[in-house]
Amino acid sequence: MPNPAHNRTRRPKRYHPDRLDSSAITPEMVHEWWAPRFGDANPQRMNNPLWEWLVRTRIDAHKARGRFGYPRPFDASRPGPAWCFERMGQSVTRLPDGRAVMIAGEHEDSYDPDFQIYNDVTVQHPDGTLDIYGYPGDVFPPTDFHTATLVDRRIIIIGNLGYKPSHEEQATQVFELDTVTWAMRRIVTAGPTPGWLHKHVAELSGDGKSIVISGGLVKPVSEKYEGCHENPDQWALDLTTWEWQRLTQKPWENYALSVDSLTRLPLLQGLLPDPEVIRGLYHPPVPHEEIPDTQEYLEEAEEPFDKDGPFTWDEDDYSQWGEDFRGTRISVQGVVVRYKEEGSRLLVVVEGALPPETVSVIVSDITAKLESLLQRPVQVQRL
Repeated sequence: MPNPAHNRTRRPKRYHPDRLDSSAITPEMVHEWWAPRFGDANPQRMNNPLWEWLVRTRIDAHKARGRFGYPRPFDASRPGPAWCFERMGQSVTRLPDGRAVMIAGEHEDSYDPDFQIYNDVTVQHPDGTLDIYGYPGDVFPPTDFHTATLVDRRIIIIGNLGYKPSHEEQATQVFELDTVTWAMRRIVTAGPTPGWLHKHVAELSGDGKSIVISGGLVKPVSEKYEGCHENPDQWALDLTTWEWQRLTQKPWENYALSVDSLTRLPLLQGLLPDPEVIRGLYHPPVPHEEIPDTQEYLEEAEEPFDKDGPFTWDEDDYSQWGEDFRGTRISVQGVVVRYKEEGSRLLVVVEGALPPETVSVIVSDITAKLESLLQRPVQVQRL
């Protein structure tokens, strides 16, 4: 299981909006810079007072609209999302000289009018000054939930969730960012890849010759299933040949159980009348033992907060450190079987080799229980 302490780097502190000077942000400046855009060069420096203020305060797009009078998102003109620096899936890399490099990320989800996946790079210097770089979309596509690994003067960017059309690609996305020129370069890799990967962990190997990938989620390419596969294996990307090597090949089996409604499985206890079935939902009729939840949360040292100072309360960064394979676990013949709820789907993950008849009993049992509770057919798909 990936260690949540890996690659954990805080972003620079967030300023309180009412204590940061915004006098340089004129109506003309707002009119020119309120919306996202791609760069025209590799890179293009795109600093402006509005974006710099938003980087420092990280207020969300909705609040920025109210503060600066952007066009409303539901106007007949359909103006599109507002530029924003409150982002998820943004990587944060500290350089040896103290600069923080924040790469891309997304604001909100697709249901929100300000949903946007970005392809920019923001560098904050130790003295607080900023450099904001944009790139053409064909040089560096919108990218989120990736990893960024510092290798000498380069940052190697691996993985992406991105917009849905990008999921049709099969190779893992890899880019190289030069921390001197800030130019971006796509890396074409060789060998079998982990797939369209995101929310993983990346670590530089001890000899510095490769980057080791573990955990994360892989988006399926040709299947009707809309969820993601978990990546149980480790992969290494050679930094000289750019060739992938699969380091492990665990015999996991994955099954997706889905219903044709938006019923959320975590709400079963409140919606359905049979508590006995619910209590036994994840107890199949095969010998097994419960595995206690041992998930550890990384505790942060609290910093003194000056209510009269320029900063708001500090926060966790939005960078990712890998999927932690959550779910309810049991042990069957020494093999972990995990039930993971995903909205209207439930995943059954067998983390090892079990006899086929045992797996069949486990999957059939949970299927029958769900159909009894939901009073509708449950579709089963092996991933």
